[in-house]
Amino acid sequence: MAKVLIVEDNQALRKIYVTLLAKEGYEVAFASDGREALAMATASPPDLILLDMMMPHLDGVGFLREFDLKGRHPDVKVIVFSNTEMPAKVKEARDLGALRYVTKYNFTPKDMVALVRETLAQPPRTP
Repeated sequence: MAKVLIVEDNQALRKIYVTLLAKEGYEVAFASDGREALAMATASPPDLILLDMMMPHLDGVGFLREFDLKGRHPDVKVIVFSNTEMPAKVKEARDLGALRYVTKYNFTPKDMVALVRETLAQPPRTP
């Protein structure tokens, strides 16, 4: 089954996503900040990353810049989920390779599981 990395600094929300995705059969890892996520994702790239935008040590855009989806990790799919809808951040995340940018308050955890399933079913990106 696919490997999912959840990058979320909110412990309660992170626990919900880990539990639901694990019940779906995904191999789930998690990180509580951008630096930890970067180390984990670089050492063992997951199939999909659920990436919070506002985190300590390295925010979502910083993570995307350093992880380099378009160069070093083109097979990794990223869904950014955030409480902010800043158009500039959305554009930047998409420009850096994120497939989706969703707001947390518009998605229930079950909706997110469905989005993960749908995103993983999509074919790989084309160069």
